Amino acid sequence: MIYFFYRINYLFYLIILLISFLGLFSCRSAKEALPEVTIDTPRDTAQQVITQDTAEEYFTEEFMRYSDYVYSDSIKTVQLYNLNDAANTFKELNLPVITLNSNQKLRLEFDDLAAVFKTYTYDIIYCNADWTPSNIPQQQYLQGFSGDFINDYAFSFNTYISYIHYKVDFPNEYTTLLKSGNYLLVVKNNEGKPVITKRFYVQENKYVELDSIAIHPATKAEYRFTKQEVDFSLQIFDELPVTNIYEEIKVIVSQNFRMDNAKVDLKPKYINDRLLMYDYEDENTFFGLNEFRSFDISNFKYNSKYVKKYTLKNNRVEAELITSQQRGFKQYFQEPDINGKFYINRTESSKENIDVEADYFMTKFSLQTVNQFNNGKVYIFGGLTNWEILPEYEMKWNAQTQKFENELWLKQGYYNYYYAYVRDNDGGKVDLTDMEGSYSQTENDYYIFVYFRQQSENFDRLLAVFRNNSLRRY
Repeated sequence: MIYFFYRINYLFYLIILLISFLGLFSCRSAKEALPEVTIDTPRDTAQQVITQDTAEEYFTEEFMRYSDYVYSDSIKTVQLYNLNDAANTFKELNLPVITLNSNQKLRLEFDDLAAVFKTYTYDIIYCNADWTPSNIPQQQYLQGFSGDFINDYAFSFNTYISYIHYKVDFPNEYTTLLKSGNYLLVVKNNEGKPVITKRFYVQENKYVELDSIAIHPATKAEYRFTKQEVDFSLQIFDELPVTNIYEEIKVIVSQNFRMDNAKVDLKPKYINDRLLMYDYEDENTFFGLNEFRSFDISNFKYNSKYVKKYTLKNNRVEAELITSQQRGFKQYFQEPDINGKFYINRTESSKENIDVEADYFMTKFSLQTVNQFNNGKVYIFGGLTNWEILPEYEMKWNAQTQKFENELWLKQGYYNYYYAYVRDNDGGKVDLTDMEGSYSQTENDYYIFVYFRQQSENFDRLLAVFRNNSLRRY
């Protein structure tokens, strides 16, 4: 009953606030107008286009994906991370992994460039290890409410491109997660349609330990200089009621937290009592690839490495990156990176205000290659694209400049990325070796997910997530 009255008061508050905002927006200056949908679209026209239903309402619930995905063109810079993990200077680099029955919380953050206040809610869905929805009742994996309103928001301040920044922390006083495993966070608009889906993990962090791990050049001679092999062993504790290790234990290995090329459902090659050994020559190998490309657009006044120039044009900032080169045939060069991730930063702002003071720049990518790749398409690929191959990230061939080109609205910060090649009639398979090359000495993070499904149960517990690196031990 108390919660019911809380909802009524909250809705009343939203109505009053909305009326105030309508008056506020009628007086906004030209500087605060909406960004263009395309580079040649006038700002007043863009406001009409971006707020039309075609921009964000095309996706129905029947097509909801159980992966990291953004369904609205106005939603940008979606981040989900462990709020309590202090291992990284920039919190956004923390993985969306928390421990069951701990005080750890996850934080979801995103921007809405439509810059008009909207009511967003979120739901939590329990999934199997293969990211299909679990069929267990909600009350078995969640105590309290499945979701709530996202009522923590703030308007951008002193930016050329206006937006509203939303965030929510969970689990919270209204929501408790009861099981370990895979979860999907679903953000919905006021019509109940998904605008964001984001994966996260709840581990038990017990019953298993990483007994040994060795990441080295592939054993097979043909891949010695291009692939990395991940050999490891797991010790299963006696307290875990395992009766059939091959059927009940499931292991997934991921490179740099990517899931599109993960090694799924690895079976141990040898078992010694409860020591599981995964020592293969092919099943556990990955292309080492190359160090990630990077750029830093944290400071509008300073052209950092790989940034050619900034231009203030039509009341917006354009950031032109230095033209990239195809690296598939070049010598390996080691360079520090953050393994495909990104973090938001603005050097002129305090850490507390970056979320609303960092601006959006129209960031221009260009790529020079030895051929036009007429039998496929080239894409920007990495954490900034949710590791997805989508039309908006395609690099288009410009016959006049003889380069592949694209431009994206990106929030100020530091970014890693690759260029991916997808051949026609190849089922959407991502090939990074043509554009980036592949070297066994490249620095990569590897993650080992250990799941357990007892024969008498119908859900997958996540016992632990182990992290290691090809060059250093964590």
